[in-house]
Amino acid sequence: MRGTPPGALRHPHVWLVDLAELAAGRASARAAAHLALRALAAHHLGCRPADVPLVRHCPRCGTADHGRLVLTGPASVHLSLSHSADLAAIALCGGPAGVDVERVRPDVDWQRLAKRVLAPREAPPRGCERNWFELWTAKEAVLKLVGRGFAQPLSGITLTAPDAAGWSRAGMAPRTGTAEDVGWVRRLSAPAGFAAALAVARRAPPPVVRGLRPASSDEITRWADEPGRLAAATADLPQERDIPQESA
Repeated sequence: MRGTPPGALRHPHVWLVDLAELAAGRASARAAAHLALRALAAHHLGCRPADVPLVRHCPRCGTADHGRLVLTGPASVHLSLSHSADLAAIALCGGPAGVDVERVRPDVDWQRLAKRVLAPREAPPRGCERNWFELWTAKEAVLKLVGRGFAQPLSGITLTAPDAAGWSRAGMAPRTGTAEDVGWVRRLSAPAGFAAALAVARRAPPPVVRGLRPASSDEITRWADEPGRLAAATADLPQERDIPQESA
């Protein structure tokens, strides 16, 4: 994707990044994910990665010492980042968005976690354990969309059945009352062993998700200022909610 004016970003763009390839033993996965985020954002904005105006913002209290990463200034571009193991998912969108990726693991006791994940009267996923991870990532993406983070339980999120394009309407239920519509969420194609999802805040789901493809390490480092300084990249990434392992 060539650098385009922010206003031209009408559809969500999502990249999947192999962090092991990008870091190549020179840095942590978190640092590599941060470099990829800055490089992709800079390529779109037409600036140097070091000049991407990233700050933290908490939508609940308005402070800048914690919360999700946001772009400041006139650019009407929203971003979201998630990483698990050696894979990162990065989304750029013309409106609020949330992305989540999780490595599918066999050590999760979903029967024990069901009450924390399932909304009232929500049927548990059928079939393989990957379906549980896809449900988890879909709800995590919704939380990142609205910026609630750990303050909101996953069981408070409701999802409708997917439409023909794979989009589900997402609702967030308060402690009392009717669930409030917050946007749309869609499972994403991910490499074997991973599950991923994208949530967007729109009245209607976007017709397509553009750019859903791997971003090579050569591509990212070509956009970065000094690829050799990867080890010094600042890892100011938001904290991910870990799926609890099955207790011994």
